[in-house]
Amino acid sequence: MAYKIAITYNLKKSLEDQDLPIDYFSEFDSPKTVNAIKEALEFFGNEVILVEANSDLISFFMRSKVDMVFNIAEGIKGVSRESQVPAILDFLGIPYTGSNVLTLAIALDKTVTKKLLCYENIPTPNFQLFKSPIEELLSDLRFPLIVKPNCEGSAKGIST
Repeated sequence: MAYKIAITYNLKKSLEDQDLPIDYFSEFDSPKTVNAIKEALEFFGNEVILVEANSDLISFFMRSKVDMVFNIAEGIKGVSRESQVPAILDFLGIPYTGSNVLTLAIALDKTVTKKLLCYENIPTPNFQLFKSPIEELLSDLRFPLIVKPNCEGSAKGIST
């Protein structure tokens, strides 16, 4: 049985003429990746629709009839951006691949994730969330340390 499947994605774009950090699009996908997924799904006889995950996403899914969504979208803005597409799809009752809203929202927030791991007695290195650049380092932390943004993935905001 063939299905009508939408692939939601965010494409890497050029940083030229844009006032954005150099790693801004690092989590986004290349056209080659999106097309490889499309071809694999079409190989099995499915009808595939490519859908850029942008501000038109809600209206697109409200008027289209798809059987499911293959979601590789990173979202647009905010600390819970990776959960935006699953939230829309949940609201509209459209099944999708990948993790659900809660999983994505928790996993992108390193402090929440670490606290959950500690609560469940899963070993994890000590950590500290800095809310101000003048905060002192906790006494149980020693150098060398890794410093990274609390709500980013794919090594965004990390350099050597």
